[in-house]
Amino acid sequence: MDKSNIGSPEIVETVTPTSIPEAPMSKIAELIQELAKEPPIEELGLGGWTPSGMVQQCLEYLHIGLDMPWWQAIIAATVFVRLCMFPITIMSQKNAIKMHNTLPEMSILSYGVPCTFMGTHIRRAEALHHSEELHPST
Repeated sequence: MDKSNIGSPEIVETVTPTSIPEAPMSKIAELIQELAKEPPIEELGLGGWTPSGMVQQCLEYLHIGLDMPWWQAIIAATVFVRLCMFPITIMSQKNAIKMHNTLPEMSILSYGVPCTFMGTHIRRAEALHHSEELHPST
């Protein structure tokens, strides 16, 4: 080591690393990438305007459009459908409770009724349904 250069500032060249060029893709790699792409469901003959086809289109939109894996798309669709059906489930449960509460009166009205008097009893049952705000079709 030369002691004469100790006090003098040394000039250090900064070396910037050069970027390494990427290797060109071979034709086989390009073909593999092209084959790995998923075709749209229309090309497979799926996803029409039937109810199941619309579900397939929705799942494909979640998968490709929002870039979700299939399992996440299926779970998201399931959660969405269950959330949409929740209010209907609550309404049907409330209606089932009301029907259960009027069951004793309905059984009295319908027990041992001859066919000739059926019209009168049907009107009474309908009146009971309207008074309790019941909808037997739901």
